[in-house]
Amino acid sequence: MITGFLGFMLNAFSIIVLSAVAVIALVSLAFYCRSIDFHRLSAESRQIGLWILVCSPWLIGVLSSAIVMLLSSPSVSSFAGSQFVHWHHPTEFALDSWHGYFVSIMLGLALLMALRAYIRVVRSSNTIRTLSAMSRPGPDGVRILDTNTAAAFTAGIKNPDCYITSALLDQISGEEFAIIRLHEMAHIKCNDPVKKTLFYLLTTFFPAPLAISFNQTMATAMEQSADAAVVSEQHDKATIAKTLLKVRRLAVQEFTDQFRLPQICHYGLDNIDQRIRYLLSDNKGDEVPMLSVLAFIGLLAIFCALGADTIHHAVEISLHHS
Repeated sequence: MITGFLGFMLNAFSIIVLSAVAVIALVSLAFYCRSIDFHRLSAESRQIGLWILVCSPWLIGVLSSAIVMLLSSPSVSSFAGSQFVHWHHPTEFALDSWHGYFVSIMLGLALLMALRAYIRVVRSSNTIRTLSAMSRPGPDGVRILDTNTAAAFTAGIKNPDCYITSALLDQISGEEFAIIRLHEMAHIKCNDPVKKTLFYLLTTFFPAPLAISFNQTMATAMEQSADAAVVSEQHDKATIAKTLLKVRRLAVQEFTDQFRLPQICHYGLDNIDQRIRYLLSDNKGDEVPMLSVLAFIGLLAIFCALGADTIHHAVEISLHHS
């Protein structure tokens, strides 16, 4: 039996994990029922919505845990807590109870998933270091990779760089080079490689098909935002679209597939058709209704708190009578 502050934290953690699992299941169900649709949102709003979605299990878990543990404290419970939720013995945690088994199993699974994602990030970091060592300084801060394959991308976390292969550089005009460079510099300015890596780590806790879809949607939204940054520099939309198509046509699929890593933002790889339609469209989409989203998160946290308390009492009663 663990008591005191550590026992309190373990009980709080068990509620966080229980709520997070429930939210992940709810998001997965909504995804498979096609209730989640980001296409009507602008690129910036899509990124915000995706960040909220992948953070929501832990945000709602922390809020629901705070609600349960606050209302279970002696001072609050005697006044109002027992009327809503009440977690018996909040400062006592038994390792050989269902709480202990549940926390141990969930923590083990979370560590395994996080470790797998971390290993991939480390491997991609090694790949990027190799690319940096193989490259040479080019014009306007761009690094040149001497290879027969055509590609352009931004890579790196601490000090990201814009890379263009010599094969691509030999086949594009000065204006096309300027467009590609501005696009990649927009990624660097927004720290997109770092964001993509962190987002990838957060999606690790979702089912694989859902995680893949979220990462692809985030990558497309980041590319669309970078395209918009080029437009803001007074470049013609039609010329930008032609440059996208040209790079996509020249790009060698085997090369780009090999470097599909969390820390790399490719120029001519992710959903070119969607990017061109978005680029040429005057209607960029809706904004995220933040007030409604925050209200929904608050309500879901309350329901998770009530649900965690109900499950807690149901299991305790069933074990007591068994």
